[in-house]
Amino acid sequence: MLKQGLRVKKCGLCGRYFILLSKHETEYCDRLYRGKRTCKQFGAKKVFNERVAADPVLQEYQRIYKRYFARGSRPFENHPDSRFYNIRFVEWSKIAYELRQQYCNGEIAGEALIDGVQG
Repeated sequence: MLKQGLRVKKCGLCGRYFILLSKHETEYCDRLYRGKRTCKQFGAKKVFNERVAADPVLQEYQRIYKRYFARGSRPFENHPDSRFYNIRFVEWSKIAYELRQQYCNGEIAGEALIDGVQG
């Protein structure tokens, strides 16, 4: 393994060792974990949910995001401009993503994030 330059790491979720196949640092292996999802998929979602649960501003952001997403993805059979909502969601989500990144980096306050995504 040393001659081939292979690195071994312990999975942050299942605790088993795995070989890093690329130079990209990863915390989780590709083994199946609880059904059809891998440790990599399950672990990333778990970390995301823990981060959101620990921050009330991110909880509010998620609530607003889900509301806008539902509006954009739901087909309105009797509404002539149903595609308008999907296009508007895509534009809004780009702005919301930038604001969320700024909040996570400490560049803006939580109130600014919530005000920006609601407007």
